[in-house]
Amino acid sequence: MRPDWDTYFMKIAFTVAERSTCDRAFVGCVLVREKRIL
Repeated sequence: MRPDWDTYFMKIAFTVAERSTCDRAFVGCVLVREKRIL
């Protein structure tokens, strides 16, 4: 089953956070408008 759009983009944000260079806070951000990553 396909994930909904919110889940899809949150998984991308978590993946981006894993690549964070900060040792204290692993933060990821994905800007989305109308189901498109900006």
